[in-house]
Amino acid sequence: MEEAGFHWTYWNFRETTNPDSMALHAQKRDGGDYPINEPLLKVLKEGWRKNAQSGR
Repeated sequence: MEEAGFHWTYWNFRETTNPDSMALHAQKRDGGDYPINEPLLKVLKEGWRKNAQSGR
């Protein structure tokens, strides 16, 4: 997470209306969608893969 510039913890309470937020799939105030946050998704998938390989 640090290498990718993401903090280990974040709180996303009601702020998913901006593509610059830490939302994985932010939504516009009018109900439309922004693109998926690909850099965040990539880091999460790498972490999940490591956990699966270690048997956690």
